[in-house]
Amino acid sequence: MFMNRVVHWIVASLILAIYLMGSLIFLKGTTAEINLVHWHQPLGILVLLFTIWRLVVWFRPNKESAEMLGIGGSRLLAKIPLIAQICILTGCFLMPIFGILMTFFGGYALHLGIVDIPSFLSKNKAAADFFYQAHNTLALILLLLILLHAAGGIRHYLVMRSLKKKMALLLNP
Repeated sequence: MFMNRVVHWIVASLILAIYLMGSLIFLKGTTAEINLVHWHQPLGILVLLFTIWRLVVWFRPNKESAEMLGIGGSRLLAKIPLIAQICILTGCFLMPIFGILMTFFGGYALHLGIVDIPSFLSKNKAAADFFYQAHNTLALILLLLILLHAAGGIRHYLVMRSLKKKMALLLNP
């Protein structure tokens, strides 16, 4: 449980940094683009690796994963966080894949810090443009999902804190 929280906040921090870099790449153009891509790509790969790790842990059969998957629950409202989390994990998995495909179809190497992986796909402008659009569209969808996730977390925290206070008053008059 502790490790899941640590990974959650590492990924959240990485996503924030990636969004900022991606926005600057989009706004500043080619001069800033080259330097920022060298950071944007490896951080995106880290998100992909952490997401794969989260999925492996999530689908591992144990009590915690059963609770995370909502097994045993039946109310629709209780399923919304599960649906949101599945969508966020799917986005965190697909976005780096789309970015990698955009890079490779654009004829560029994938930068992983000190190592570059050369494109092994034929340069294809139509495919590169498609994955560029898919990458950016998914970024916006993922941003909305993350904002909803954060709002739900804040609401849950405030409701639970309020409920704990009420329970304390009821149990200790």
